[in-house]
Amino acid sequence: MPRSEDGADLTRPEVPAELPPHPEAPNAGAHDPGLPDPGPHDTSPAAPGPGDSGPSDPVPPDSPLEGVPSRLHPSVIAVWAFQAAGPAAVGLFLLGQGSLLLFGLVPVVLAWAGGQYWRFRWHLEPDAVVIQRGLLFRSRRVIPRERVQSVDLERSVLRRILGVVQVRVEAIGGQGTEGQLDALSPAMAEELRRILLRRTPVDTLDRTTPVGEAEGEGALPEAEVVSHVSPRGLLAAGLTGGRVGIGAALVGFFFQFAPDAWIEDFVVSRVESVEDPSQLEAWFAGGQFLIFLAVVAIVGGFLFSVAWTVVQHWDFTLSRSVTGLGVERGLLTQHRDTVPFNRIQAVRIEENWLRRRLGLAALRVVVAGRAGADQSGGTDLLLPIGRRGEVWRIAREVVGVGAPEEGAAPEVELHRMPRGARDRRLVRAGIQTAVMGGLGAGVSALWLDLSWWVGGVGVAGLVVVPMVVLALMAFRGLGWAHLDTHMVVREGALTRTTTLVPVAALQELQVTETFFQRRRRLSTLELPVAAAVPQAIDLGRTTALDLQEDLAERVVRGRREGRPGSV
Repeated sequence: MPRSEDGADLTRPEVPAELPPHPEAPNAGAHDPGLPDPGPHDTSPAAPGPGDSGPSDPVPPDSPLEGVPSRLHPSVIAVWAFQAAGPAAVGLFLLGQGSLLLFGLVPVVLAWAGGQYWRFRWHLEPDAVVIQRGLLFRSRRVIPRERVQSVDLERSVLRRILGVVQVRVEAIGGQGTEGQLDALSPAMAEELRRILLRRTPVDTLDRTTPVGEAEGEGALPEAEVVSHVSPRGLLAAGLTGGRVGIGAALVGFFFQFAPDAWIEDFVVSRVESVEDPSQLEAWFAGGQFLIFLAVVAIVGGFLFSVAWTVVQHWDFTLSRSVTGLGVERGLLTQHRDTVPFNRIQAVRIEENWLRRRLGLAALRVVVAGRAGADQSGGTDLLLPIGRRGEVWRIAREVVGVGAPEEGAAPEVELHRMPRGARDRRLVRAGIQTAVMGGLGAGVSALWLDLSWWVGGVGVAGLVVVPMVVLALMAFRGLGWAHLDTHMVVREGALTRTTTLVPVAALQELQVTETFFQRRRRLSTLELPVAAAVPQAIDLGRTTALDLQEDLAERVVRGRREGRPGSV
């Protein structure tokens, strides 16, 4: 049995492999997290939310919702053809090969898409969704309704023009999207979504009764708006987000791969505008041209960041129903995503350095078995930006922590790590400074015809202060708290990530130590949940082992008593 230097047992205690889901979160109030002071709460229903039960027409007798195998909407031929030939068509058009595009590529792609449409069938059975497809190789996929965890709707620009909706069905344990219907009428898509998210089987309701008018468990209650991000808030999200570097890279990519004629026209027009050739020579020789390109890349990065955020998250609305959360967003491509409560494993509050100074934060949720395309590390975005207090309130409610005491701040007060954690980061900063100083010495001696110590000392002197500052920021970014049924851990220097983990969601508990941690009697407590591994880094060894034992007892006791994560 492996043990630490002081004889402490570092093996993890046995934790049940499958844990019951944590209780659903209480209702949250509505709020607009734009940059102005929070306004009055809005309790109006979402339009529509994840469980909206507005009126709908009776299902026609020959509908696939009645078990009759049917094709998709005919406009799916155009959707599939564009997806298959779109990039190639753009390339041929830019290369001036319009005739090849018209007489060669288009007929082939349309024939392929038409064949796919002709062979595609889908229908809904009382306990499953069945999808059959394939031209040369046929496939038949059956998705049991009991495994369906979310039904997301998406309308791209092309689909909005054609008047259809894409439906994606996510199932528990799936490695990707289990079922995808690329083109349904909006009424059919909404009806399918309501049926799949309803708790009772299909055949327990009258087929002629609109879903929204059904009574009992089968009826989906109205969704309540939790938060709505204003356009001003989206501008702040773009200006303070992390996409500036991506935008600058895209600007550089454009200059690298754009047609030469475009670049020549751009440069020649500005060269011809210069009256004195000596000014032009000085402009290039003095590096002003490179500075100009750098400014263009930075400004372009900011503009791209703002535009991308506004377009992607336009009209961002977070709503909730009894069964889960709903997210609606998008200017060009409209999304309606579902996050079931019983699949939420943790929530993350993300704050970069600039947003911390402005009192802003973003909120993500870690979802088990989620295979959506808009994820990052197994997480779904719940709020692109909001005031820190409001983000904390939503985070607490989503995982069931509960509201703070009256008059208390919603943030959880965290314990700091021991002094050894700070010393580790300062030593690491010293090593990094020495390495960069050595590189500076080598460059000075080999290429700059300077004494090696001049370059070494100069580089080390330039980087030592930033390195120390980053080390201290990394230490202050560490923290942890134990809230009986939840663990809270934080890490990060420039960007801090605070994770709230329900004890019931823990899959295992592990204490690890590196060689350097052992020298300072430090340990890291890992809290693996589905799709993420939150960590309490550089805890005191005794504290880490005590937490491991206590959390394991709570998980086992909660499972035995049927109260997950409870004392």
